[in-house]
Amino acid sequence: MLDFTKICASNNDFILVDHRKPFITDAAQLAVEMCRRRYSVGADGLILLENSDKADFRMRYLNSDGGEVEMCGNGSRAISIFARKLGIIKKKGKFETPAGIIETDLIAETRVRIKLTEPHSFQDNLTVSLGGQERKAFFINTGVPHVVVEVDDIGKIPVKEWGSSIRYDEQFAPGGANANFIERVKGRYVKIRTYERGVEDETLACGTGSAAAAIIASRIYGIKPPVSMITEGGDELTIHFSEENEKISDVYLEGPVFVVFQGKYPGASDE
Repeated sequence: MLDFTKICASNNDFILVDHRKPFITDAAQLAVEMCRRRYSVGADGLILLENSDKADFRMRYLNSDGGEVEMCGNGSRAISIFARKLGIIKKKGKFETPAGIIETDLIAETRVRIKLTEPHSFQDNLTVSLGGQERKAFFINTGVPHVVVEVDDIGKIPVKEWGSSIRYDEQFAPGGANANFIERVKGRYVKIRTYERGVEDETLACGTGSAAAAIIASRIYGIKPPVSMITEGGDELTIHFSEENEKISDVYLEGPVFVVFQGKYPGASDE
């Protein structure tokens, strides 16, 4: 039986497993099986906490389709709570991901702030075809690749259809990109809806997507950080960052996190 903890971070839900003593032989298959909604535990992704010789621990993130990606912003906040639960860290710590070292700060019992890796690969000269119309698009990598598109009425757009079109657009081949749609509400508040690759559908929130969108929104709307991103799930994610000579640095993602439940799952094989 596999011990797991389910944690929700801003309406993204994750299955967390302590894998410091490796025993899972096929993590991709396990992610597919455990993340199925209604038929299993159900989650946006599976996160394995492993040993690291570079930081306090290592994070492996697998989407619900079994695909392993560089990192996940909200998943990073979830694993921070999990690491504290395991006694690995108390308030602050660092952990390893394929995208780089992530710094975490558990600023309250159910609130976590992480420092993302430096954003890169910014492009502001792109267009995408959505609904028979060419729209201006921005690309930025905030740990994983994201495309951001401004829309007029975010509640009415077909996120799954448009998001899939962007995700598989040849401009972002071969790995594809996540798609984020934004609309300013007022002041520093911006609504966001996100289509995530690997989930292949809209999710209720995306941490790295919110960070990418906040950086773009600050340029489109002239908002000075922090920028408050209102997710489809209703939670607010606060994005802090610095900008000097058009270079973005010190990007922090902050928001709520809570443990949903703990359980045991049959079928994991020992190595």
